[in-house]
Amino acid sequence: MLIELGIVGNDGETHQGIFDMSFFSMIPNLTIMAPKDFRELENMLEYAVKLNKPVVIRYPRGGEGSIRFDQYEPLEDEKAEVLKTGDDLCIIAIGKMVDRAIKVANILEEKEGKSVEVINARFLKPVDKETILESILKTKNVITIEDNIIKGGLRKYGRRTNK
Repeated sequence: MLIELGIVGNDGETHQGIFDMSFFSMIPNLTIMAPKDFRELENMLEYAVKLNKPVVIRYPRGGEGSIRFDQYEPLEDEKAEVLKTGDDLCIIAIGKMVDRAIKVANILEEKEGKSVEVINARFLKPVDKETILESILKTKNVITIEDNIIKGGLRKYGRRTNK
């Protein structure tokens, strides 16, 4: 029997890991990554060694999600990865939440007939603004999914603005 006690999975009762990416995001010149699965974690470790600057990798603690990914774009130029294209809604996720984003997209497509784009942000800092904004402008709707707090997270791209 598996009992998940922490807010973000298997972090346990004493470590609620919802703050780590946000507090690291305040550090200048730091790259922050979070892989969707263990294979991407390996790719991120290799990338971090070659980057030659400070890096934080928030690894998928407690195991991987149930979705097996076939797509792995190279980790070059700190770019996000578009896993699924769509026209009605953009879901941006990072880390272990990418699995959940794919599941939500599939439900919305099957039950609501929505065409959903899913972006694996991969980098919280620096975030790939170009890929994300291109998707938001196309779909006009965005949802962010992350196991993080709002301040310092992806949520800033989901806010409604008058611009």
